[in-house]
Amino acid sequence: MNNQITNISGILSVTFLLPTITAEFLTLAAPNAFGQQAMFDNIDKGSGGPALDITGNNNSNNNNNATDYNIVSISTTTGTNDSSSVPSSNMTETIPMITVHDVINSTYTAPKEVDEGDLERRISRAVRDRINDIFHTVVMSNATIISTARITNDFVDESTTINNYTRLLEIIPDQVEAALAGIRAISQPANPLLELHTDIETVCIANNTSLADCTIDIKMR
Repeated sequence: MNNQITNISGILSVTFLLPTITAEFLTLAAPNAFGQQAMFDNIDKGSGGPALDITGNNNSNNNNNATDYNIVSISTTTGTNDSSSVPSSNMTETIPMITVHDVINSTYTAPKEVDEGDLERRISRAVRDRINDIFHTVVMSNATIISTARITNDFVDESTTINNYTRLLEIIPDQVEAALAGIRAISQPANPLLELHTDIETVCIANNTSLADCTIDIKMR
């Protein structure tokens, strides 16, 4: 009889203690904005374990958990009435002024028997791509570019100044065509190759990514 009373007492003791143990170890915080949960009030800071409580709660003992674990906040979210979190709109971006000074010297060599039209198109595209690459190093592809350009063509003995970036790109094929025609005219019959040199010097200043003021000097020789 005594054994039965002892067993019943033991069962009742376990029954009363089980909710307490479960509540102690399985008390979870409500899911945060990222769908994650963190366990509060059961972290032994001296154990060297992971820092679970990075969000903090109303208990003043846990308000400095982020500092205790060397966690630094890098962004701020603003809660709304429905307790959801949205990125703060009070963000600003500082874009520094950039100045680029670039010099490109290129040599284009091709056999004389290459189709003239195809050769002119390929070299013109190469020159235009180099100019575009320089300008768009400091601004976006759809930026406004204020430019002053000078093209000196030794084969036609002329220098042209253009104050429009779009117009500059348009006349490059004409300049390449004239240069190649001049090269063919002076080339020795025994020389199987055509050789064109281009020197491109550019200075471009941009206060932001949508506007640049550039000067460019192009020589074909």
